[in-house]
Amino acid sequence: MQYFLITLIVLFSAAMIHAQVTQEWVARYNMSADTTFFPAEIKTDAAGNIYIAGSKVFSNPSTSDCVLLKYNSSGLLQWARTYNGTGNGNDYIYSMALDNAGNIYVTGESYGGPVSISDCVTLKYDPSGTLLWQARYNSVYSDYAYSVAVDGLNNIYTAGVTNDVNGNINLLTIKYNTAGIQLWSDTYTYTDSSREDFPEISLNNSNEIYISTRCRNGSNNRWNNYLTLKYSPAGNRLWSAVYNGPSDSSDIPYCISTDAAGDVYVSGYSKGIGTGEDAALVKYSSSGVEQWVRRYNHSGNSNEGSTSVAIGAGYVYLSGQTKQIGGNQDALLLKYNLNGTLQWAVTYIGPGNDEDGFSDIIVDNAGYIYAGGYTESAASLEDYLTIKYTPSGTIQWLKTYEGGINSEETISCIASDAQNNIFVTGASYNGNEYDITTVKYSQVTGVTPVSSEIPKTFSLSQNYPNPFNPSTTINFSIPVSEHVKLRLFDLLGKEVSVFVNETLAAGQYKADFDASAFSSGVYFYVLESGSFKETRKMILTK
Repeated sequence: MQYFLITLIVLFSAAMIHAQVTQEWVARYNMSADTTFFPAEIKTDAAGNIYIAGSKVFSNPSTSDCVLLKYNSSGLLQWARTYNGTGNGNDYIYSMALDNAGNIYVTGESYGGPVSISDCVTLKYDPSGTLLWQARYNSVYSDYAYSVAVDGLNNIYTAGVTNDVNGNINLLTIKYNTAGIQLWSDTYTYTDSSREDFPEISLNNSNEIYISTRCRNGSNNRWNNYLTLKYSPAGNRLWSAVYNGPSDSSDIPYCISTDAAGDVYVSGYSKGIGTGEDAALVKYSSSGVEQWVRRYNHSGNSNEGSTSVAIGAGYVYLSGQTKQIGGNQDALLLKYNLNGTLQWAVTYIGPGNDEDGFSDIIVDNAGYIYAGGYTESAASLEDYLTIKYTPSGTIQWLKTYEGGINSEETISCIASDAQNNIFVTGASYNGNEYDITTVKYSQVTGVTPVSSEIPKTFSLSQNYPNPFNPSTTINFSIPVSEHVKLRLFDLLGKEVSVFVNETLAAGQYKADFDASAFSSGVYFYVLESGSFKETRKMILTK
C-alpha cells in the first residue's frame, strides 16, 4: 500500500471550518510573582476532574518544589498541593498516574541533603488531596525517577536511574504495593561503561512492565542506542533489546506504548545516513523479538523526530516535528498499521510559516487523533496549538491559545474525559514568569433532536433542499440508544466532515449543514449505527 503526504494550511481546511468546538475555560496557576511553574503531565478521572502534576521553581533562592493541582470540570481549582523534600532543596515531578480508586501517584526527584543528594521520590494522594504516603529510594549516590505506572491491582511501578561509584548512570526500576512498601527493585547496566537515562514505562494487560531508555556506550559521547527491557510483575527481567540505527550514531527513544497483544512500540529520534535525523519506530513482540523498524524522513536530509506515540483503533500514531536544513520546523503526525505500513503522514505549517511542533497526542475509540503542541508566527511568539484529525488525516478542527501580547505558550500534554472534552496544559508566560495554564475544549455536536417519539427502525432521509446552496438539513432516526456516526465524503471517498460521532438516545434527529466553505459538487453522507449503514447523495451548487 502506498501512503500519501498531506501538507495542511489551516486557512483552507473546509472540514475544520464546519466542525464545532468551544473553548470552555482557561485556568492559569501561579501563586507568586517570582516563581515559574512547569507542568509534567495531565490526567482526568471518571468524574471529569482534572489533575496536573509539575514543579515550581523559585528565582530567589534558587530551589524548586513538587506541585499537584486538581480542577473540577468547570475549571475551578479544588486544591493545590506542594511537596518540599527533607533536604529543602530541589524537588521535581516528572510523571503521574491514577489508580482505579481515583488516587494519584506522582514521581520524580527530591533533594535529601548533602549525604543522599537526590533521591527517587514517589507520592500518593487521595482524591481530596491528602498525602497518604511518600516513598524515597536512596542509594549512596544520586537517584532520579522519571516515569510511573499503576497496574490493575493498584501496584505502582517507577522507572528511573541511579548513579554508581564509577559515575555510570544505570537504569532503576522499582515496584511498590498500594501501601507504598517497596516490593522489589532492579538495577540494569547495559555494559560496564554504559549510561542509561530518561526511561519511560508502559504496562500491558498482564501487568508486565516495559521500559525504554536511551543508552550511551562509554566508547563515545553519543546517546547511540534504544534500550528496551521487559519485567514480569515479580521483578524478573524477561528480556532486553537494543536498537542501533544505520549510522551507529545518535539514537534517542522518547516514548513507548503497548498494544492489546502485548507487543511494544518504541519511537524517538535516530540519525540516518544522508537523511539527517529520522523519526524511528521499532516494534517488538511480547517475547522481545524485533518485528520491524520504520524510519520516516520527510524529504532529503531534513530532521524528523517523534516525541509521543499512541495506539488506538488498531493503528500506531507518532507525533513530533520535521525541519528542513536551513528552514523552519513543522509539526508532524504519522499513522502506521500494526504491520508497519505507513498509512499517511501529515505536516502542519502555521499561518506564519515559522516554528511549529507537536508535543503529545491521544487517540479516541473511533480513531480520531488529538495533537497538542505549539505554533509560532512573526506576529506572536509560540502559542498553544491543538488539532483534531479524522482517521484519514484531515483536520476536523484547530484551536490556538495566546495568553497575551508577547507571551509564550507551549503545550506539554493533552488528555480527554468520558464526555470527549479535550484538555491541554503547558507553560504560559505571564510577563514575568511562567504559569501552569490549562485549557478545556468541548466538542459540540451539530445534531439536534426533533421529536421525542421513538422510531421503530433506523432511517436516513434525503437531505432537503437538494440540490442546495449553501445550507441543507439531514434527518435521521435511531430506534435504540447506540453509538452513531454521520459523516460526509467527497466523490473520491475522502472524509471531509463529521456531523456526529457519539452515543445518542433513541429518537429522531436533524443535522444542519452549512457548506459555505465547500466547493460545488457531489457529496455522500453516511449514517452508521450498530449493523445499520445507509448512504445518500447530496449536490452542492454554487
